Amino acid sequence: MKSKRLTDRELAIMLILWNSDKPMTASEIVNKAGDMTINIVQGALPRLLNKGYVCVADIIHINKVYGRTYKPAITQSEYMLMEFQSIFPESSRSANSLLAAFIKSSANQKETLDEIEDMIKDYRKGLTE
Repeated sequence: MKSKRLTDRELAIMLILWNSDKPMTASEIVNKAGDMTINIVQGALPRLLNKGYVCVADIIHINKVYGRTYKPAITQSEYMLMEFQSIFPESSRSANSLLAAFIKSSANQKETLDEIEDMIKDYRKGLTE
């Protein structure tokens, strides 16, 4: 799929988009970010488009001009998996170790295990259907 890594600024923009319930304009991203200028965001969005991480959701009328709205082309989970696999190519054994480390470091291990068990049950149901 995508193989190009994200810069810190690109990742910050992606986090904003992943946490939004609707596509966003560059100005809206700047307002959410707080520490980025419009020039930084407008410079990063074409790179994210070229890398395949975002797509143009719509072209909308804003005041007297038209602007693009952007949405993620991949989910945050897909990105995390790609990053993990790029660091640990032999991911089957590493994934188990990573999961064990997350559980051990969890503040509430019982709740974490319950959530994992629920996800496993859901995935098993999907496999049998």
